[in-house]
Amino acid sequence: MKDIEWSYLGTWHTNLLSASCFAHNDDVNVFTRHKLPRAVVGYKELDDNVYVTKAQRKLTENFFYSKVANKEWDYLNGFVSAARNAANDFLNANYNFNSLDSFKLFTEKLKPMMTYWIRVIEADVGIEKALVEKCQAEEVEVYAALAQMKPMDLEFVAKNKELAKLAKSHNEWHLQDSEIDAFLEKYAWTGINVFFGEPYDKKKLLAELAIFEPSLKPKVSAQGLDWPELKVAGDFAFLRFHFAESLCKITFQFWSLLERLGRENSLTFEEVKLHSCRELLAGYFQSKQVLRERMKHSAIIVIGDEEKIVSGNAFAKEIEQMQSEQSYAAPVEGELHGLPTSPGIVRGTARLVMSSSEMYKVKPGDILIATETTPEYVSAMKIVGAIVTNQGGITSHAAIVSRELGVPCV
Repeated sequence: MKDIEWSYLGTWHTNLLSASCFAHNDDVNVFTRHKLPRAVVGYKELDDNVYVTKAQRKLTENFFYSKVANKEWDYLNGFVSAARNAANDFLNANYNFNSLDSFKLFTEKLKPMMTYWIRVIEADVGIEKALVEKCQAEEVEVYAALAQMKPMDLEFVAKNKELAKLAKSHNEWHLQDSEIDAFLEKYAWTGINVFFGEPYDKKKLLAELAIFEPSLKPKVSAQGLDWPELKVAGDFAFLRFHFAESLCKITFQFWSLLERLGRENSLTFEEVKLHSCRELLAGYFQSKQVLRERMKHSAIIVIGDEEKIVSGNAFAKEIEQMQSEQSYAAPVEGELHGLPTSPGIVRGTARLVMSSSEMYKVKPGDILIATETTPEYVSAMKIVGAIVTNQGGITSHAAIVSRELGVPCV
């Protein structure tokens, strides 16, 4: 593992069980089916900081750039169709959510979807590069082109529309418990990010309704852009979000199984989530001492099919090695530059949010400044004046949500 170069992918606030879902993303059948270039496929997560192998990321990035630049639309449409099928197969499997056998089925169905998912993330820079070149050739601003993308059929969009109806009812008369219960039955899973977080409940719903404002679409003149490049960017953006929604939906259903495993093994719910999927399936539960170490710091490293979990002194060595291998650019003074993904001009107070646990800082009209955003950020993204992130591209979470909500974003 020491000879592998790693590329920073982003910061995802999760736990070890969540990370283990993402770590196994090397389904050979997916690579073979689409003739994807393949180097050493690896995944490493160190206390929420996610890395993939640099060689594979570069290969994927260049591969999809060439497919878009060379206008290989049939190939790209076929890839998108197969990726959607993998998500549907994952969603519609015959699960018994209180059974370890079904949890095993979950991990089997997850692997091909996750292989598509990580490749979609790795392809982002290549697709962005091809679209920027198209915009330059046509003399169209990138944000203006992105604003022409068609609305996406996503759960968070549907939830926001239903929230608008509830907010109207909430303002005009007292909501009935039956209305609240029906909404929560449908959207309780949106409060979690894979196996991390807490279900969306009545308290969160009422708090959101108290400050709810309808989304405003960007005021960008229609240009009638019917570019295949835009369609590909939109398809990959949809896939990225659809995969996330699918995984959150299914993992939410396994909540009761995790609670039962905790009771049977004298572990708390949070301690169960300090194991990997493989450990749970094998019935290999760690000692309280190891779990205390994992609670403080932990890493999961997967190369091919080999899984390694470290904590304590071993974790400290991994951090030391990673820091020695990574090169950091000097801070830039003066003007900062970025890619605008949703248009608008806004003045407001900048709020630096380093993780979703700091969301309480955000007030209506603020400028949300974050490394990147994840599903837990959406409630705050609805009330801010604008969003600025340091990671992600045109298919990232911040770019997708900002465009759907009509919030300016760089």
